[in-house]
Amino acid sequence: VEVHVGEDNEVDVGDVEVLDPDAHRRCRFGQWYYGNDVNLLQDHPEYLALEVLHRVMHDSAREVAVAHRAGQSVPDALYDMFMDRQELFADSLLSLRDRLRE
Repeated sequence: VEVHVGEDNEVDVGDVEVLDPDAHRRCRFGQWYYGNDVNLLQDHPEYLALEVLHRVMHDSAREVAVAHRAGQSVPDALYDMFMDRQELFADSLLSLRDRLRE
């Protein structure tokens, strides 16, 4: 989990191009999540929920990047939505980590 959420509890996507439609599969978390052929967590509800939270976070990041790269001002609501989704994903990931440590 620490590979995907940094010490500051921010999600680290690595060097992935945010506009890539498959960014959620190419980032460090996506490579781990989708690259596990044998996954002992595959039936764990919190683990399964991470996939949607992760993809939605990337979708929001893409919307922010599109507006920014077009030279537009990023609306506060759009930025806030991205930040909320990032926080929810990070919190869920850390919660799963803590639950597995119990």
